[in-house]
Formats: sequence, structure tokens, C-alpha cells
Amino acid sequence: MKSDFRPIHYLGSKLRLLNFIQETIDSINPSKGIVCDLFSGSGVVSKHLSLTRPVISNDIQEYSRILSSALLLPYKKVNFENIDVINSEIYKKIYFLFEPLILYEEKSLNKLKENKVESIAELISYGSLKNFRFKKKEIFNTIFRTALDETNKRIDNSDLNNSNKIMITRYYGGVYFSFSQAIILDALLEIKESLPEQSKNIFHAAILSTASDIVNTVGKQFAQPLNLLNRNGENKVNLSKKILSDRKLDVLVIFKDWLNKYNNQEKSPFNNSVFRLDYEDVLNDDLNISVVYADPPYTRYHYSRYYHVLESISLRDNPQVTTIKLSGKETISKGIYREDRHQSPFGLKSESDHAFDTLFRKTANIKASLILSYSPYDDNSKATPRVQTIENLQNMAKKYFKSVELVSFGQFSHSKLNKADLHVDASDTAELLLVCKN
Repeated sequence: MKSDFRPIHYLGSKLRLLNFIQETIDSINPSKGIVCDLFSGSGVVSKHLSLTRPVISNDIQEYSRILSSALLLPYKKVNFENIDVINSEIYKKIYFLFEPLILYEEKSLNKLKENKVESIAELISYGSLKNFRFKKKEIFNTIFRTALDETNKRIDNSDLNNSNKIMITRYYGGVYFSFSQAIILDALLEIKESLPEQSKNIFHAAILSTASDIVNTVGKQFAQPLNLLNRNGENKVNLSKKILSDRKLDVLVIFKDWLNKYNNQEKSPFNNSVFRLDYEDVLNDDLNISVVYADPPYTRYHYSRYYHVLESISLRDNPQVTTIKLSGKETISKGIYREDRHQSPFGLKSESDHAFDTLFRKTANIKASLILSYSPYDDNSKATPRVQTIENLQNMAKKYFKSVELVSFGQFSHSKLNKADLHVDASDTAELLLVCKN
């Protein structure tokens, strides 16, 4: 089986750069010492490197820890044929609670087939039960409001009231997933709890991969729900087709495929480690790290904004949700963001210099080499400007490392770059590695 695959739809994925990254690491550390993937994200770099050398995979996000654990650590296969989700007690319980909204959504999708968008547009805007107490008065469709009221009453009268066992459906049903899809995701999370410990990571990772595949958004991320109407109140035809397609995706079929991928992946022959720590806490002598590979964020758009739902699915809690004020009234953020959503210092203009300086200093202190990923950009393009220029990063690195050089992928053909090249030829598809050695 092909060893490299994309666990989730991930911004800035390094899937196409894996051999380039590995070759660069091997060139500065041919003895195959421990490499630390400091901001592991979806885990694809850690997985690829773990097939030829021991890896420490780290990220501050729980979804990343779960994905990397499923990809790097020993596991026991799960036979999904022995699991009957639809007839499980938890599925039946949640289905009963949300049945009024399931039926309403089915009718709304049938109307959408006839190009009647009002019902589904309102459901996407107000379908989250976390929104209901804030926005009940804004819901004009009385049938929809009745379905929400009835669902709330059923939850209030059940033993699942305030339970994390219905978190996905209660927070994100109707908005990011259909209610029917969300219920299955919640049921799968509950079933995971009964599995042997060595099976939980791959089962949980398969749930995350499935959620990433079925989410009903542009780009398959979780920054914000779809907006079905344009400024003139007209239907966006392509989005209507997407809604009908995404909300009919069979969760169990997709989940089974993902579980088979994790069950049958190529296993690492090394004793790897997976941490969920702040980057500073990983850079210490005790771990005997030879090379640090770092791919931190460079723009003000924090990655947690795009994956906050996956973080909630990973933590399986009932998070507090950020609120905003519109026309003087408090309301829940459109994206239903977690209050504790991580804001990386590397993406903050006021904190970025200190964060990168700390990264360079602490890596040099443990006598490890550092390979820093950087995607250049054209100043004249529409790309989001980086909070750091490559020139500034080079200058910071030179304070701590004797050798600092750039190697490149793609259009640069691994050439060494001079200062004039950096903006003339840069593009969003290029990738640079800042290689720092002592």
C-alpha cells in the first residue's frame, strides 16, 4: 500500500514535498538520528520520515496529536464488520432527539432540488442548537422554529442533556454537516470508547478524516459555513449543487474506507514519540534530537480557525463558543468557534520576532540542526503577506547558527538563492527550506 496519504484536507500540506524534505534532512544528518517535526499538523511529514528514521511528532492541537499517533505509533487493527453503528443504542438515542430536525432538513433539501433555497439557507444560518437561544427570534420559518423547539425539549428531557455524547450534532449539525451525518459521527465517537486502547487512535483518526471529507464548505475546511445567497439575495447555483452532493455523502462508507487505510498503512520500524506541547517545551536536551523540522504558520490567518471543529471532535468536550456583537446584540460567531481556539505567536506581528528568535535559539542550544519551511510570495500578488520575510529569518538564524543557507523546490530547482531572486521569482507554489547548521 502507498505509504503517504492525506489524512485531512489541510492548508499548506507538504504531501508533494515529502521526498524533498527527506532528502534535505538526510543530507545534513546521514546518520539517521532523531528528527523532531515541531509543528506536525496533519502528520504527513512525520509519517514519511518515520519510515527511515525515528521521529518525535509535536503539535499544540489535539487533532494533530491523534492523527500523528495513528500514523506513527503501534496499533491494533479494528474490524469494522463487527460494528453495527445504526443499531447501536447511542445512535438510536441521538436519532430520536434530533428526528424533528432530520425530517425538516430532508424536506429542505428536496426543496433545494427545485431551486427553492430559503429553507436550507436558514437552516445553515440557524441550525446549530448552540445558536438557538441567541437567534430564536430571527427565525421566520415557523415549521423550522417548531423543529428546533421540539428537539430542544427532547434533549432537555433526556439523559443526554449537556452531554458531550451529542456534541457534534448539537453544535455543528445543520451547519457544517447534515444532521444525519453528525449523528453518525457522534455515535462513532461513543463506540471508540469501548475499543482497546491500542485501537482508539486509528479509529479516532478515521473519524477526523471522514469529517474532513464530508464537511459541507468551500475548500473542505471549517473557517465558516456556506453562504448560499449572494448580496442580492440570489441563489448561488454551484453551492446549491455542492450542498445536495455533500449532505448525501454516506458517512459509514467513507469511514470504512478511511479505517482500512489506517489499518493497512505501512508501519514505522522505529520507536517514535508523539507530543501535544508548546514548541518551546519540546526543544530540550533530554530528547536527543538531531534535526528539527519546523513548518510554523506565517500569516495572520491562524490554522485553528480552519480546523476548530476537528479540534472539538478530538477533545469531545462541550466548548464555550465565541460571541460577537451585531447591532448591539450579542450573538454566536458565524463559524461557531471555540473560545479557547489557539492563536499561534508565529502568526502575530507583535509576537512573531520573539517566537522565531526563540525557535532558533533553543534549537541551537540543544545542538540540533534546523530545517525551516517557508513559502515565498510575490509582493504584487493577492497572496496573504507573511508576517516574516525570508531575509529577516536568515538574519535571525545567523545569530545562532554558523551555516545558514536556502534550498528550494519546484521552479527554483534546488538552486541557492540570492536576495534579488527572492521576490522576482517567488510564487505561492514555490517552497524554500532554510537550512541551519553549526
